[in-house]
Amino acid sequence: TLTITMDGCTATYSVEVKNVKVTELNVTADELVDTIKGLTAGEYYSVKVSGVMTSEIMSDLRDEMEVYNAADYPKIALDLGNTTGLTYINNSFYNCHGLTSIVFPEGMTSIPDFRYCDSLTSITIPASVENVNSIRNCKKFTTFEVAENNEYYSTSDDGKILYNKDKTTLIASTAIG
Repeated sequence: TLTITMDGCTATYSVEVKNVKVTELNVTADELVDTIKGLTAGEYYSVKVSGVMTSEIMSDLRDEMEVYNAADYPKIALDLGNTTGLTYINNSFYNCHGLTSIVFPEGMTSIPDFRYCDSLTSITIPASVENVNSIRNCKKFTTFEVAENNEYYSTSDDGKILYNKDKTTLIASTAIG
């Protein structure tokens, strides 16, 4: 139970804290899809990928993660930051309920659509990205992380709003998504 008192008003909340074990995996791009296939439902994973990544591998990964009844799907934080070769992804990510976060590699020029990815909380956008497509109906999405030297995008201080570089145009917001 958490009780907060402020200016004479008291609010009491019931809070559940879970002790979550995260298994860290380091795999090559060629091993990625088979590794994802072998993960245990309901478990949490941090998957760091290295090597040459292709849009075909990403397409296969998306197909593997795109499930419609995903309550027990493994939760995956995917870090592609140490891969090379990937500049775009052919298709959008729909219903990838197990994806909790994704770090895109330098060299990516376009971030695909993300729709109905219920566990997705954050996307890391490298300096090379020139185009970010929509992020819609991702219920837990909270944070855009943008490389400081990206020439096209920036975020609010809390990462909840994605702007053009000069912050004159709102591109996306976690409140809208």
